[in-house]
Amino acid sequence: GIIKYIINKLAVHKMDKVNFHDDMVKLGVALRILRKRKNLTQDDIAKMAGIDRKHLSDLELGKHKVGLELTLLLCQALGVSRFELFVLAWEEDYKIYRQKVLREQAEKQCASDLTKCLFFF
Repeated sequence: GIIKYIINKLAVHKMDKVNFHDDMVKLGVALRILRKRKNLTQDDIAKMAGIDRKHLSDLELGKHKVGLELTLLLCQALGVSRFELFVLAWEEDYKIYRQKVLREQAEKQCASDLTKCLFFF
């Protein structure tokens, strides 16, 4: 499940920097989730991290990539480690991946059932 998925992501990152940058954008979503879990506003986190609220908003919306230095500042403001932030980003990515796999399986099953139905006519 999720552990195997994360291990695979870590292995891919060693070889493929492009995927790593894609995941940096996904960190924005994870930042928003963590901020909301802690009942903090964008203003709260932006002040603690020393950045503009609009910049934080853009990060959360995935409009900008989150650099490693800024990631550290934001994690400190949120009281989490960078590892926790990355894991949350990958968990969200995994949910999307699982939904895609389940949808594909359902589509195959529907196609198979339709073929069986057509066979009887």
